[in-house]
Amino acid sequence: MGKDKDLEDKRLYSEKTLEQQIVYISSGGLVLTLGFSEKLICLSEGKHLEFLVLTWCLFALAIFCNLLAQLTSVHTFDKLMVGAKSDVTWNNITKGLQIVSILSILFAIISFIIYLLKNIQIQ
Repeated sequence: MGKDKDLEDKRLYSEKTLEQQIVYISSGGLVLTLGFSEKLICLSEGKHLEFLVLTWCLFALAIFCNLLAQLTSVHTFDKLMVGAKSDVTWNNITKGLQIVSILSILFAIISFIIYLLKNIQIQ
């Protein structure tokens, strides 16, 4: 029984850490690209701004999906606390939202790199 509790605690800690890292990375990426893009490349002279806007949207999507994952996780725990059996559907929704968050961060970084490369080639 003690081993199961220890594993469950470690899993919950790992999930909490993942959610925090998603928020930290996506928020930091959003702030950095919003605040420092103009210092890297003058926006009035920059081309392919759609990649920069896509970057911002993807970072925002990561934050939003992470918040939704928090809500679905809380909903699952609320159901378990009143004695319901584990709900695989809500667990899968939570995991899916976390995956979308991670992929959004990845594609946001790629989009920003493309934006930088296309503008460096122009200048």
